[in-house]
Amino acid sequence: MNKMIVALAVVLTSASMLFAQPLADHVPADTLVYAGWAGTTNLGSDYARTHLKALLDSCDLQKFFTDFLPAVANKVSQKNAEAGQAMGTASSLLKRFAQHPSAFYFAGVDMSNPNQPMPKIGLICDAGADAP
Repeated sequence: MNKMIVALAVVLTSASMLFAQPLADHVPADTLVYAGWAGTTNLGSDYARTHLKALLDSCDLQKFFTDFLPAVANKVSQKNAEAGQAMGTASSLLKRFAQHPSAFYFAGVDMSNPNQPMPKIGLICDAGADAP
């Protein structure tokens, strides 16, 4: 088990040296888990030759965000307007997170009040003109 943890740490550390870390400068210093995404609007020239691009092109992921999720939200709205609106908002946010530099972080649990432990998590997105 310890060998697996060390191997994972080496892989994650070396990967972080090779690639930019989107929005890493916006996460708290005590962050334990960080996952960043550069966004689909600026994938760089190397992306065009990757297997990931071929896979995503073949499954037409764009239609998932532009057609499928809005259709599901519309269907849900017919039975429950509030749930449909929440799904529409979530779909819109997910689309922005996919397109733009985004990050998720977990910085432990705030135990200053032992009766109400609060996880310190965050989602950050630099959506630029799409922010509103």
